[in-house]
Amino acid sequence: MQREFRSESGFTLVELAVVLVLIGLAAALVLPLGLSKAANSAALDTEAQKLSGNIRLARQKSITQSVIGTVYGVRFENTADAAYYRLFAENAGGTVWTGEEQQLDRHIIIDSASHGEIVFDRSGNTNDTGTVILKEKSGSNRTITLEINSLGTVDIQ
Repeated sequence: MQREFRSESGFTLVELAVVLVLIGLAAALVLPLGLSKAANSAALDTEAQKLSGNIRLARQKSITQSVIGTVYGVRFENTADAAYYRLFAENAGGTVWTGEEQQLDRHIIIDSASHGEIVFDRSGNTNDTGTVILKEKSGSNRTITLEINSLGTVDIQ
């Protein structure tokens, strides 16, 4: 009687477990970086849309609530900790109204603004034309540019 030997090939349960643990560790290290970058990018898009909407709101207030000698606008400020902007109204006597301070997402800064503020006249026009650039603090260094023209309209690029 002749015995037939079969060569058994495959992986043991221990080998499979070791491979799965290594894949899990690699995913745990890499996945948060990718999610963080995606979250920062989404935050940049969101903040650009919110800022654009608030600039449009200041322009709308300058037209609809026009009082002779009162101007409406948006002020920008970067601090070491965060970036802010605020809607305001001023007349010859000083600031008569300020909107709630809007703090940008902690991963976003105002990289450059042509002026520290944008001011609209009673017809919604502005002399403060130029750009406001929002930038990610870290990661891809992606930027979004908001261009404000003399008619007070905002284009996001």
